[in-house]
Amino acid sequence: MLKILTALGAAALAASALSTPAAASPAEDEARVVVSYAGLDLSSARDSARLDQRLRAAASQICGEAPGLDLSLSSRVNACKADALGRARTDLRVAMRSGAGRTVALRTN
Repeated sequence: MLKILTALGAAALAASALSTPAAASPAEDEARVVVSYAGLDLSSARDSARLDQRLRAAASQICGEAPGLDLSLSSRVNACKADALGRARTDLRVAMRSGAGRTVALRTN
């Protein structure tokens, strides 16, 4: 009986580990997605909203999505997204001031 319970517990732990997005936890390598804003007029509200949508999609790609029932995982994924978006927006402001490039990279580290 104890062996069965131990096996069930190990299976449950393995299943929960598989459902966790890899980017939500610290990784050795930095996850990165490049988002282009070429062709967008960022002085236009419509194009600014398009860029924001692209950035949010890239943040979801990097950080993953968390099931709503796991509050701890959801909190880590939301923090990952907020960090990636904050870095991207800072990089975007710098790039716009310097006139360099028409892309911004979202990254996790």
